[in-house]
Amino acid sequence: MLAEIHAMRTVLVESEAELCSPPDVCDWCVACMCLMFLRSMCGCVTSWTGTAQDLNQTGEDALKKQLYQSMVGQALFVKAEVEGWRTSNLWGLFTWQYNEIWPCGGWGSIEYGAPSVEGQVIGGRWKPLQYLLRSTVYTDVFATCCARCSGGTDQPNCVVKNDGVYDFNGTVSVSTFPFTSGVSQPLREVHVRLMGGQQDAVWFSIDFPADPTRVALEISVTVAGGASPAVVSSNFMLLAPPTALVLPDVTVTATVSDTVQADGTAVITVRCTGGAAVGVVLTTLAQGRFGDQLLHISPTEPRSVSFVPLEGFALDLPLLKQTLRVEHMQQMQ
Repeated sequence: MLAEIHAMRTVLVESEAELCSPPDVCDWCVACMCLMFLRSMCGCVTSWTGTAQDLNQTGEDALKKQLYQSMVGQALFVKAEVEGWRTSNLWGLFTWQYNEIWPCGGWGSIEYGAPSVEGQVIGGRWKPLQYLLRSTVYTDVFATCCARCSGGTDQPNCVVKNDGVYDFNGTVSVSTFPFTSGVSQPLREVHVRLMGGQQDAVWFSIDFPADPTRVALEISVTVAGGASPAVVSSNFMLLAPPTALVLPDVTVTATVSDTVQADGTAVITVRCTGGAAVGVVLTTLAQGRFGDQLLHISPTEPRSVSFVPLEGFALDLPLLKQTLRVEHMQQMQ
């Protein structure tokens, strides 16, 4: 594994928000190109610390940092690529690849898993990318924004699109998420009706934050109707490369509930102090998967995350508590 990590060589990632482009208005800027070697992990690692990133570091702490950077780099890269493609007149795409075919790092969104190898989860743990595929990248209706438009500030720089077969009636909301306070500030809300089966889309404009290194965008799409409209897409978008983000020195903790829920799951409460936490990732040796990953957390609003045991396995609550680890982006910069 260490030899595979040392083989990683990448180029600098730019903001994922530079990818999408309205037709004939914005330049489609490729945000990141990762060079993947045979049996090596997806990188984009130098995006975190620039070209000074030392991939020859050894030891447990270095390995954990490289693994985190690789998985999150992979997730941001694929997310940005697919968002760019989906905003164009594209009629189909698929992602390589779903699951790893051996126990190593690679492009899979699901880890390799085998019962005979200590530390592995049957069927494979979900990498951060898998959660993004579910929450925004491959939802039927999705929304995204682009930071650089060649047509000027009066041109549309956000889009909501329906790639599904059914008509959609709902709302797209865009807010800023300041890293210092973690208190969201609404930017714009747009009500849309999108026909199904024909890639119907609506472009609109927002005023981008003056300093993209200190805030992110929260972009959510909800279905109309009901007291609590259902969220069909939730996109947390960084506006600058991870290495450029000005993140507060936060402390993040994760506490597992003492009781198992009626559905057999456990509840984990994630809290942060000292500012907002971004890119929070949980891991454990227990058999199962987390309900969500790559969390962004406000110091005033703790997040509750479920842990779902694999089918056929009872929840091992003591093992979950004993081996639960929490990591976040500021810690890995």
